[in-house]
Amino acid sequence: LVGDNSIKKIKLIWLLILCTVFPLASAFNASKGYFISNKKFNYSSSFIQQQAFLHSEKEPNFVAAYIIQPGEYISQSEMFTGGSIGGFLNLQNNFYGMINLNPMACYDLKNTSPTIKNSLMQQPFFEFVSTQKKQNTFVNIEKSQLDFLLKNNIRFLVLSRHSSLTAGIARKLKFYFEDKNTGEKFLVLR
Repeated sequence: LVGDNSIKKIKLIWLLILCTVFPLASAFNASKGYFISNKKFNYSSSFIQQQAFLHSEKEPNFVAAYIIQPGEYISQSEMFTGGSIGGFLNLQNNFYGMINLNPMACYDLKNTSPTIKNSLMQQPFFEFVSTQKKQNTFVNIEKSQLDFLLKNNIRFLVLSRHSSLTAGIARKLKFYFEDKNTGEKFLVLR
């Protein structure tokens, strides 16, 4: 039979192993996540590290919106999926998804399939603008983008390399990060 002292020693050894292995595994997963994100999307390590505050977000899930210039799309499907923009957010456990804030007028829909046109028309922002136009409250796209963000309590916005910040959104800006590799800007709004 094993004595009480032996059991205590075994428990202590297991406790030491657990206290050593779990933090190392966690650090490995974080670096593995960064490696995958960096390899796939080419984000800088400093940009990824700046997003660490998202782990402590109070909301169980958060949504981000994005704006991409038409010439930056690689394929037609990216018109409603966003493609790789905001790919760094996939490292966050509480990230829920992205919402397109591009105006319909920025798309060249002449050579677009009916399926993609329908998908674009069903995007939340397009429906929001359509409702504003029906209610005669539409002013311009920049105002609608801000109204949409405020109405839906969206605090995060990702801008592509060639997208610029509108004056209305700039007034709501708390702070932002810009990735030196991709040119993406991650904005945190008040």
